Amino acid sequence: LKSTGEHLVAMASHEIRTPLNGIIGFTDLLKESELSEEQKQQVSAIQSASYNLMDIISELMEYSKLSAGLEHFEAVNFNFYSLVRDVMYLCNILIMDKDVKLEVDMDTKIPEMLVGDPSKLSQILLNLIGNAIKFVNKGDIHLKIHAKKQNNKDIVLDFAIIDTGIGISENNIEHIFDAFRQAENDTFKKYGCSGLGLNIVKQIIKNLNGNINVSSKLGEGTTFNFELPFVIGVEMLNETEQEKKVTNTNRKDQVKGMQILVFEDNLLNQKLIE
Repeated sequence: LKSTGEHLVAMASHEIRTPLNGIIGFTDLLKESELSEEQKQQVSAIQSASYNLMDIISELMEYSKLSAGLEHFEAVNFNFYSLVRDVMYLCNILIMDKDVKLEVDMDTKIPEMLVGDPSKLSQILLNLIGNAIKFVNKGDIHLKIHAKKQNNKDIVLDFAIIDTGIGISENNIEHIFDAFRQAENDTFKKYGCSGLGLNIVKQIIKNLNGNINVSSKLGEGTTFNFELPFVIGVEMLNETEQEKKVTNTNRKDQVKGMQILVFEDNLLNQKLIE
């Protein structure tokens, strides 16, 4: 029964996202039209509520897929340093309006190329650093990464996300990874959490053969530590700048005068695409 329910939630969440994407799309179009200040505020409120709902639905769908064993995990060659740079760039955008310093300290012994699931690693880091940003109004957030174990083929990386935020009380820290639970009763009202993010992170890390733990002190900050194993990857040959230029030029020439055929069974999205 549990498996059937999780399949149903995953499928229903996917179906809800389709019309919601249409609402968000038309809201974007509406914002570009001539509106009064009051109408702009109302459209912005609809847009903000839609994005919040999309986040909740996405987390619910992923939680259901993970619980039902339907989530896909891959092992591909990727540039670890580029991934960390991209994550830090995205997280720095989130703190533009805050007096928060975000720093990264990375072990130079870590190989540039690793084999693993880069999308899942990005998701873990964005979730944990995003949480830290959410709960730190003024202070520091550090991402520390070092090689814990390494041989010719494999490596285990230790990640630490350390913040000087609001912290978590001793009574609540033991439930921090539970589904549909926030650290404090008013967390959802104040920060809009679904209570699934950390549970999803823990499930992903477990599926990647890693582990995660947390330590915190109320009013002083929180530290999340997690370990993940990787296979050492292979350096990929880079294209020369000239080859890139030729390739990009050829692609532009290839799409000139082309027609686009779109398959979409949702009437709302058909109109949006048009």
